[in-house]
Amino acid sequence: MNLLSEVLKPDIALVSLALAGAANSTSRYINLKEFRRALIVVGIHSAAGIKATEDVTIKCLEAKDGGGTDPQDLIKDVKVEGLVKSSIVVTDLTAGTGIDAGDTITINDVTFTCAGATKEDDLEFADAAGLVSCIEAHLPNLAAVNNAGVVTISAAETGFATITLTEAKEGGSGWTPGGYTTHAMAYVEVSASQITPGFSHIAVNVANGAAANIDAVAFVVRGDPYFSPVYQAVAAYGLV
Repeated sequence: MNLLSEVLKPDIALVSLALAGAANSTSRYINLKEFRRALIVVGIHSAAGIKATEDVTIKCLEAKDGGGTDPQDLIKDVKVEGLVKSSIVVTDLTAGTGIDAGDTITINDVTFTCAGATKEDDLEFADAAGLVSCIEAHLPNLAAVNNAGVVTISAAETGFATITLTEAKEGGSGWTPGGYTTHAMAYVEVSASQITPGFSHIAVNVANGAAANIDAVAFVVRGDPYFSPVYQAVAAYGLV
């Protein structure tokens, strides 16, 4: 059995880079000509958060060489928002000053409703601490922490949960839903058959459509090479 390092070739395409709102950046170009497929992995972090109404988009480009000659779009505008969110923050959950009875928060298709008292069995919470209790009772694959009315939700075990969040206020509520994403990851897979004849290199572009600054990093993992090393195992043999 070959080692993963013998059949996969990972490379850093975009070193951790700070992008202001409305800014974008293109990584260096990676040669794909000896491989059939490549997986582009983009990680996003934003301390101030990416709101539900905002997008960070990535796209894959192709070029004729490592210098980026004649670049053109290969895969356009994949939205990071809505893909894999690894850390989400729900804000303003202090009873009496923020969220009101009847407002709802849906996490991974489980809807919790704000009420006068926390009742985990009924999916009802009175405040931030109550929301944490409800999450612990009904979404055991997630972890939630309350800090002065702000709840941060993440995977209980890294890499084993996707988090989605929908907030809805009741008609007369004065609550302003303000959930946002602090960490996210997106994947784009490219096949050599998608590459235009005469082109050989690929890169990734990250565009920040959020108001807040983001930090982005991108890796390209090439695999399924056209040529693989051949190993021959020889058993020991002796005469007595």
